[in-house]
Amino acid sequence: MDPDKVTPEEAKKAYLTGHYPYMTQAFVIAANRVPAWRLASDGTPCSSLEVLGFAQHYDETHPRKEDDRSFFYVTLEGAIGYSASGVEYQIEWIFLPMEPGAERDTLVQEALDTLDKAVAEEEKKEAAARMQALEAENKRLQEELDRLRGEAAER
Repeated sequence: MDPDKVTPEEAKKAYLTGHYPYMTQAFVIAANRVPAWRLASDGTPCSSLEVLGFAQHYDETHPRKEDDRSFFYVTLEGAIGYSASGVEYQIEWIFLPMEPGAERDTLVQEALDTLDKAVAEEEKKEAAARMQALEAENKRLQEELDRLRGEAAER
């Protein structure tokens, strides 16, 4: 199953059961429930950007096979776990919701600042590309105008 080609029935089933074939899909649902997590293994704080990066990397490096029964599980609180066997009671927790407080607020703000900076840089690149395209078009039009003036002067 391709993560970009999920049928409405598959999406509904996944949402109702909390079972997602791809970690990125599980992240999207969990990110709507909690803004930051801790690694279940050692309690390390993780921002949404870090969890998203981990999920994307995992999905890219672990292609899903047709007969694969494993799934990622998302709790109502936003915890993300993995069941290699496809059985709910054998879930290994990967990310646990981070408790509210100053540490989480700081982590969330740092992620927002990183996103804002990335958006600003992307907008700057897009503006520069538009300016370059406009300058090229202006040069082409100027050359065309010069050519037409030359033809008019020859008559």
